[in-house]
Amino acid sequence: AWIGSVQYSLVFLPGLVMGRLFDLGYFRSALLSCSVLLVTATFLVAECKEYWQFLLCQGFAVGLSSGGIFAPTMAVIAHWFRKKRGVAMGLVAVGASIGGTVLPIAANKLIDSVGFKWTMRIIGFILFATLSLANLVMS
Repeated sequence: AWIGSVQYSLVFLPGLVMGRLFDLGYFRSALLSCSVLLVTATFLVAECKEYWQFLLCQGFAVGLSSGGIFAPTMAVIAHWFRKKRGVAMGLVAVGASIGGTVLPIAANKLIDSVGFKWTMRIIGFILFATLSLANLVMS
């Protein structure tokens, strides 16, 4: 329970720093660094053997990097779409909900067929692909 609690509690903490970086125009480098941290932490979770390793990688690194990605994404959407802001934010929320529903189901099926390590690696590759695209299109 600690790992998930730490991860979830840290999702909103980076917003304090990321909001200021966004205002100063540094959101691309911050988004890129958090994307790299999230993908790296996901791949490292596959190699964890001790509880403290899972807590560090999944709890702290994934929590902080997810928050670092979430904050500038919402700011860019709110900044970019002036007239249809509500629709754009709604589409982002729907996309996040779909990912939050489909990914655990896929992970559950993958664990049975390829094991935990390869499930985490596959999730890491999915994150790499989607975050690479996000880093390319966000301006």
